[in-house]
Amino acid sequence: STPMPTPTPTPEPVVGLMTGNAWLRAEPSEDSARLGVVMELGQPVEIVAVTGEWYRVRWAGQAQAAATGWVPARWVGTTDPIPAFIITPTPTS
Repeated sequence: STPMPTPTPTPEPVVGLMTGNAWLRAEPSEDSARLGVVMELGQPVEIVAVTGEWYRVRWAGQAQAAATGWVPARWVGTTDPIPAFIITPTPTS
């Protein structure tokens, strides 16, 4: 008999809370272009990726408008540890 395929569980979104105001940026760098959106203190965000000291966050402001970009990790508070699957390893020299 053929084994039934097991569904891959969808990971729970990683939710953070802005601990200060920060510009959303196009790339994980202070020199990167600002996207014209400021994540404000207290806004809940979904953390979708981590690179070094930066979080790629998604914020669904209104039903039709969602913003995604990079903010410094120091401005995002989390209650749960960041799962390894969203962290991009930093190359070690």
